[in-house]
Amino acid sequence: MFSPAGRLPDAWKSPVTVLRSGGRDDKGNPLEDQEIPRGRLLVAPRATNDPVDRSDVADVTAVLYDEDTTFRYYSTDRIRIDAPNRMAGTWQVDGRPGEWPAGSEVGLVMG
Repeated sequence: MFSPAGRLPDAWKSPVTVLRSGGRDDKGNPLEDQEIPRGRLLVAPRATNDPVDRSDVADVTAVLYDEDTTFRYYSTDRIRIDAPNRMAGTWQVDGRPGEWPAGSEVGLVMG
């Protein structure tokens, strides 16, 4: 199957960890987040949105491409990329992840 991300050099990919909520216990207390290592994936910058509300803060967005069709991303997931890798930081999934026959496309926003 055609995979655009698979044709790119491994040096462009970063080790990614999905941080997923562990839910709540019987008393309603939050449980520890699950850390799910996903291997080296392509995370690329998206266009920056300039503010229109007279704010001097611009949104920083990115997109993650994962060729594994068996793993599902959720809108509540967070994505961690450790320094010194490209696009390092903790990102939040932005909207509903796209599921394609060749994998997932996950919009991210810094935060």
